[in-house]
Amino acid sequence: MYPANVKTAFLTVGALLIVIGALGFVQNPILGILDVGPLQNLIYVGAGIAAIGAAMSGIGTMRLCGRVLGIVFGGLAIAGFTTGGLFGLATLTQAANYLHVAVSLLFLYYALLAPPV
Repeated sequence: MYPANVKTAFLTVGALLIVIGALGFVQNPILGILDVGPLQNLIYVGAGIAAIGAAMSGIGTMRLCGRVLGIVFGGLAIAGFTTGGLFGLATLTQAANYLHVAVSLLFLYYALLAPPV
């Protein structure tokens, strides 16, 4: 039963990331809150596709993907809170930083608590 919850979480978060990334290309700031640039939109869409692909592949792939995406989004959060940007390529706002923390913790939670294959 637990792996189904992991799959549902990966599918849901993946779909939300794709929606956020796609909305960022057509409406910025998103819902008047999340001001993102084209690079961030690409990261969100790519991460969403990776999460959905991992969910379709199995628990081992979800664990690996969760670790990688958890570290990536954690790095984005750290970069945003400390420097306010991503090596001069993108400006990371406070709303984006909190989104990155939440996504990072969610991916790491499911990656580390998923049962071994």
